[in-house]
Amino acid sequence: MNTLKIFFVIENLLSLMPSYHHPVTRFQKIATCLVVTLNFVITMVSIKVTVDDPQYNFHKKVLFFLSDTNLLIVTCYTPLSVVFWNRDNWQKLIDNLKFIVSISNDCSKISRYVQIAIARLFLELVMVLLVCAYWTKVYGLHFVKYYSIHCFQYWLVYSYSIFVDVILYILSLQYKCLNNTLSTSISTLCDNTLNKIEQNYCFLKEFVDIFNEVFQWITALIICYTVLYMLHTLDFVVANLLQLEYYMEMIVLVDVLLVVITVIGTLVVILWCDSILTEAGKLVRESYGLQRKCRLLPEARFERFTKILQQNFPSFSAAGFFEIKKSTCLGIINTVTTFFIVAVQFRTSE
Repeated sequence: MNTLKIFFVIENLLSLMPSYHHPVTRFQKIATCLVVTLNFVITMVSIKVTVDDPQYNFHKKVLFFLSDTNLLIVTCYTPLSVVFWNRDNWQKLIDNLKFIVSISNDCSKISRYVQIAIARLFLELVMVLLVCAYWTKVYGLHFVKYYSIHCFQYWLVYSYSIFVDVILYILSLQYKCLNNTLSTSISTLCDNTLNKIEQNYCFLKEFVDIFNEVFQWITALIICYTVLYMLHTLDFVVANLLQLEYYMEMIVLVDVLLVVITVIGTLVVILWCDSILTEAGKLVRESYGLQRKCRLLPEARFERFTKILQQNFPSFSAAGFFEIKKSTCLGIINTVTTFFIVAVQFRTSE
């Protein structure tokens, strides 16, 4: 699929994923090491400048430090995992993804979604560049020297969220396809159909396991970064919203815009994970009623079918800290709301 190949090429140029066709080259390893080293050095300088800045109080410096450190880890860990310690799992992931696309009945849907993803990549790049240009206008050379690296890091995080989003969308389509296959063949259900569904279902579970191996830390770090960035921006809004200067209102607006982009990317990933769990749950629930709806096969066969579905039920983990599902959104909202209340009280007491 040409659109998917183009998408891979773009992400490969950013060292966010291996090539669609070729293994990791020595040149890519060297380039990745140089980019990661440069990113690390510049970000550490930026963190030191922020921590030493007397205009920020202690809790503001802590927020800056946590969010910048998290951003640094995400943007260094990701390319290094692609070209070094996680290469085998990455290759398995890509091979399985190519296989799924090759046998999928929804190639047109996948192609459209990938086109939307590519459009999002470039739209968010334009937005980040505009934000960077505005901050340069307001803060001048100081921003360019110490903080412009963040704009590049923001876009890397957005790009990675979009890539994860595409993979989860393709997975969701396959689980929906299994549901449709089962629901449309109940009246003529045979052992071959059940075997085919079992094989595809187990293959998808294997794909989800590889997905977790590749993305669990990245996803956890991106969710953590989203929360920290929301907290940082809320603190900034609470501190500066009452100031009447036009430039300060514009800075608040620009920060809120970046938060919206970040939150949307993270929420889409979480909701696609939940969508896959929902589709798998529908398949398991449908299997419970097969004995009643279909008399063509013995009861023991349906029990074995249900047991296989239950044993291979998918789950998405954020580095083992928590499972990624719809309730994760509520956890994010709860954390941000609690901090917002504390921040307002702190500002009021000052």
